[in-house]
Amino acid sequence: MIERFEIVGFRNYSETRFPTLSEKTVIIGPNGSGKTNLLEAISIWLTGDSFRTNNLQEAISWGGQGFSLRGILDHNEYHFGYTSTTRLYRKNGKTVTAKEYRQHHPVLVFLPDDTILLYGGSEGRRRILDQILTTLDSEYRSLWLSYYRVLKQRNAQLRISPSDARIWDRQLIDFGSQIIEKRLFYLRKISARLQEYYYELYGTKLELRMLNTFRIEKEIRESFGQALFHTRELESQKKLTLVGPHRDTFEIREGEKIFRHFASQGQKRALALLLKITVATILRDQARIPLLLFDDVMLEMDHERQKMLLSRFWDSFPWMWTVYTRDMVPGPRTYEVIELPLK
Repeated sequence: MIERFEIVGFRNYSETRFPTLSEKTVIIGPNGSGKTNLLEAISIWLTGDSFRTNNLQEAISWGGQGFSLRGILDHNEYHFGYTSTTRLYRKNGKTVTAKEYRQHHPVLVFLPDDTILLYGGSEGRRRILDQILTTLDSEYRSLWLSYYRVLKQRNAQLRISPSDARIWDRQLIDFGSQIIEKRLFYLRKISARLQEYYYELYGTKLELRMLNTFRIEKEIRESFGQALFHTRELESQKKLTLVGPHRDTFEIREGEKIFRHFASQGQKRALALLLKITVATILRDQARIPLLLFDDVMLEMDHERQKMLLSRFWDSFPWMWTVYTRDMVPGPRTYEVIELPLK
């Protein structure tokens, strides 16, 4: 349960306080009432990141200089503050690092766009994979930022003098190989558990398969180095780094069939939800219970499959769910309701 949650200067919330937010909360309101804004505020409060934008400046109320999010969870007070020049992370009145702040309470957000990203292009699937691994692994975020910094430097050098771009290869291989190793490890773990859950719903077995831009035949580092060597001439022409985790993705398959090519909309929506529910169960195994935030995610499947899917999280995790009306929430009515007026 979240206690004394306070939002100041955030989007359409100039100053709002919620005495309590239950572990099962349904947020009801029309468009423009701030349902998604409330979920976003909770997500930023616990993680320092928004699921809607990489630029937190966009979340400041009109005419404001910054915003403040403060509340109590599990008897600890967390306070996140933001201005254009400062990010404030405080726990129980003490300033902590961003990494220390994020590791306490993971958040998983379920969005309508998840289905579009998961079954669209490779970039969307890669984004979902990186979001998941950032939640599961405390080292992944810093690894990816380090890799991206080296990648930008290498690409800049390719545009100026391709032959000098090799000075960045060692760091690119080092950070990139660690990223690939973590992706393969967690994707295998997620795939095994997701197979079980999906089979219970539909009676077929699916597999998450990593699609790397180069063949891994021996050690990842050695294979990555060989791939960079073999693409050197083409990179000189394209002025871009053509292999590495920035271009890798994953695919969902049933045998040799690609899932997105034949699945119904209900199956796609169910799998998008199950993917993150699977991640939630892995976090629970790590003794890290995540907060699940469902933003207007409806279930396009028959009643029995709805019940089976809901049973995976309904009483196992704290969650919040935004809807237009109360009757849009499937499942037993064992939750608290917050009704938001149009602002």
